[in-house]
Amino acid sequence: MQTKVLIIGAGPTGLMMASQLSRFGIDYIIIDQKATITDQSKALAVQARTMEVYQQMGIAEEAVEQGMIGRAVNFVINGKRLQRINLANIGEGLSPFPYINMLEQSKNEAILNNFIEQRQNGVLWNTSLDSFTQNEDGVTATLHHKDGEELTIKADWLVGADGASSPVRKQLGMTFLGDTHEQPFFVADVQINWAFEGHELYICLDKNNFLACFPMKGERHFRLVGVVPPTLLNKEELTFEEVLVDLLPKLNFELKLDQVKWFATYKIHHRVVNNFQRGRCFLAGDAAHIHSPAGGQGMNTGLMDAYNLAWKLALVIQEKASPKLLKTYNEERLPFAQQLVNTTDTAFETIISNNPLVRFFRLNILPTGLRFATSFERTRKLAFRTVSQIAVNYRPYSLSRNGNTSSFSSKTPQAGDRFPYFPTKAGTTFDWLKGTAFQVLYFYTKEHTATLDRLSKYFDLSELEINLHLIAKSTDSAIFDDLGIKEEGLFIIRPDMYIGYRSDVVDLADIEIYFGEHLP
Repeated sequence: MQTKVLIIGAGPTGLMMASQLSRFGIDYIIIDQKATITDQSKALAVQARTMEVYQQMGIAEEAVEQGMIGRAVNFVINGKRLQRINLANIGEGLSPFPYINMLEQSKNEAILNNFIEQRQNGVLWNTSLDSFTQNEDGVTATLHHKDGEELTIKADWLVGADGASSPVRKQLGMTFLGDTHEQPFFVADVQINWAFEGHELYICLDKNNFLACFPMKGERHFRLVGVVPPTLLNKEELTFEEVLVDLLPKLNFELKLDQVKWFATYKIHHRVVNNFQRGRCFLAGDAAHIHSPAGGQGMNTGLMDAYNLAWKLALVIQEKASPKLLKTYNEERLPFAQQLVNTTDTAFETIISNNPLVRFFRLNILPTGLRFATSFERTRKLAFRTVSQIAVNYRPYSLSRNGNTSSFSSKTPQAGDRFPYFPTKAGTTFDWLKGTAFQVLYFYTKEHTATLDRLSKYFDLSELEINLHLIAKSTDSAIFDDLGIKEEGLFIIRPDMYIGYRSDVVDLADIEIYFGEHLP
């Protein structure tokens, strides 16, 4: 069997990789040792940035319908709700999805799996990776099906999206530096009865314990997460009922358990590889980075890894870009993964630490401080930009180029930024960013026929798929104000909705330099 890309792992990251490659018409094979998509809820939060990608793929409506908006975070101290932080539409005006969509991993996988089955290849289930070799021409992998059949696949490229224990990472000999929290945690999907309203997040704290209650779609359906009580650590057949009997009195918290749909214990790791690429092999998602669940970042980060890599890999396979374009995957995604591991670990330590000072801060300052801070619109928007991942940028890296920008204002988005979302007279700015092409947005005050002709002819000659949008100030002057454009502005938007190039004049020689660097 031969293919362009072999994807190991059909969790959210691997399925996103297959979905994006199918959008570009790239042949792939995706395998997983499981029998089918997971039936466990696992990751819960789908952030706005992921929803924007889903919208570009045409599956956002389905994800919204199956999910549920997280409305608020409540702090419950010693059994009493002391603070409520409103999250409803916290990102209003910043994204078409100004909220956190509570949509469990199993449903995300089902949506993505349906996407690839309708367009190209489904997953080869019950199939595991035995070994692989690579050279300058490609990768040869030996696979094993559970019925005993052995398969050999030759691929141009291999993507390891095979989870925290990644066989791909191990066979590549990649480092996975970090540490493990010694305290075991529990997770359970349950139906409960209690005194609080549903569809909101509750963080229940006392001096030494915590219980986080995440709302899920369905009547009284919650995900409960906490630390396994020390008195139960050595128990072989631990049940969730036993955990609650020990934990609830300490929290001074009343909760009636109606049904346990899933219960597991685990340890939390924080680790990251030193490079996302080795030769013709790439790592993505948990295979490349794992961290605490604080902030609901893990699944979303893996999905964005795949989204970043897929368009670059597609252009290289189509011979529309130089293979050195692929180096920008590690350049752009590794620093974010390192930063994420550090920040989520710090946040997590604040919740679980037994240090007296941290404990005092957690119980007496944090809830009130968050409530006060999020009462200001500017702080709310900053928090949303951070948690939703729409603030992630690639400004310092080689795919981001600023031309002449002397007339741009300070609010003009920079090269490397996600192109901003806001309404226009004709719809929204995201209407320009559909499909898999590069989008060139030229904003002008006075029409210069010669300039427009030169732009059209230049992009018509390109081997890349490039769509040119001409936006006159006379048509919608508010856009110019929102983007900080005085006279004219040109933005080249990458297929992943990030600004690759910007300039306040049309300089075809400078544009040629931009495309010539990685996209000859």
